[in-house]
Amino acid sequence: MSSSIGFAAAIPIATTKSSVLRSTRAGALSDSTFGQRHRGTGNVADLIADTFHVWKKKLGLDAELPPLNCEAFEPPQINTGQRRLF
Repeated sequence: MSSSIGFAAAIPIATTKSSVLRSTRAGALSDSTFGQRHRGTGNVADLIADTFHVWKKKLGLDAELPPLNCEAFEPPQINTGQRRLF
């Protein structure tokens, strides 16, 4: 008797993963509808979103960013190679 896991043992895991994915897409593996492509629906999608928001708050990433200051920016000086287009 072999101690390694065979192909047949891996099928339920793959089926479970695809069924979880399908539960976030109303039964489909993907949704190409504009505005829905990277968004899920249902309990699993809500759980992922809630987990993201909890960790965002725990890590202090939910604070408002300071305004962007571009005063110190200088475009790079190109001395060799291709010149600027405009």
